[in-house]
Amino acid sequence: MKKICVSFIILLLILSTQVFAIDEYDLGSTKQFEISQEALTQLLEKYKTDEVTEEERITDYMWCGMGGGIPDEQGISKMTIVFTVTPYLEENSIWKNDFQYIAFVELSVENKEYKIDKLSLEPENYDKFLEKFEEYQKNGEEVVQVEAVSAEKTEDLKTNNIEKMSNIIFVLSSIVFGITVLLMIVNKLKKLKN
Repeated sequence: MKKICVSFIILLLILSTQVFAIDEYDLGSTKQFEISQEALTQLLEKYKTDEVTEEERITDYMWCGMGGGIPDEQGISKMTIVFTVTPYLEENSIWKNDFQYIAFVELSVENKEYKIDKLSLEPENYDKFLEKFEEYQKNGEEVVQVEAVSAEKTEDLKTNNIEKMSNIIFVLSSIVFGITVLLMIVNKLKKLKN
């Protein structure tokens, strides 16, 4: 009986670590949200000053969402930030009103904190793409191969996985608890008969 109780306690300790994993996941999401806000501020605050031309200037911007943030093998995360701006000029502006723009951010993690390595309004290798596209337009016969990368809804997948894991943990804990209670009752009945 003692072995069963010890096993039950060990099982509960193992399962309790899942709660910490969920908290760590939520903390990571919060940090990614904060770093996306910080990156957008770094990128767009200069466009609100007199340092840029009137065509480039904006009066305000608004964060709309973010994507990515999953580290690769080297620990580097790539994130996109969706935002809108209010142009300084209604006409002759490089910005469009009521249009969603995308910022591209490359992050690394140092001492469990995100560090912004690259920040741009254009994706990586965009200039190379434009060169190849211009060559394609000139020649007309060349075929440029574009490699598509599918974007999974990682946040939804993680949430679904956490919910499934929580359900499994609940069922297994209930079964172990039920078996423990049943064994305790059987043990008590045997002692009463003797």
